[in-house]
Amino acid sequence: MAGFILLIFVATAVASARLLVLYLVNRPDPSAGQPVDIEDLRRSQPNGVQAEISYEYLPPLLSNVQGQLDRGLTDAQRDALVQRVNRLAPLQVTYGLYSVVHAGTPTDLTVVFLRIDEDFVRCRFQGPPALINAIRSSLRRIPSKACV
Repeated sequence: MAGFILLIFVATAVASARLLVLYLVNRPDPSAGQPVDIEDLRRSQPNGVQAEISYEYLPPLLSNVQGQLDRGLTDAQRDALVQRVNRLAPLQVTYGLYSVVHAGTPTDLTVVFLRIDEDFVRCRFQGPPALINAIRSSLRRIPSKACV
């Protein structure tokens, strides 16, 4: 009796898998043949800035970024982020997503850090254009290998 129930279960699973494969192969294209508008592509690209800086400039850079914000990135969060970057081995990455207020507008600030070697860190900041411009000006005040 148990073998018969197992046989029915396996047959049902195989039939369900075949139906799923048929659906996935024959489902309609979600774009419905309409090309993507170039303006939609531009809007979907996040605003960001990236630079390679010496690790010693990371705490002052984050303090400058914190100074650009009305609310959001606390001292404890900043210090924790610096500690996480400090613990990274070369070619390891850490990131953070912070809910902040810049110029009276609530927004998200995404930060990504890649430890290039013992001395240098690649920083990437993503957020609204006004905040990114402020961060870009902070980056220009410190020595960096590249600023995009």
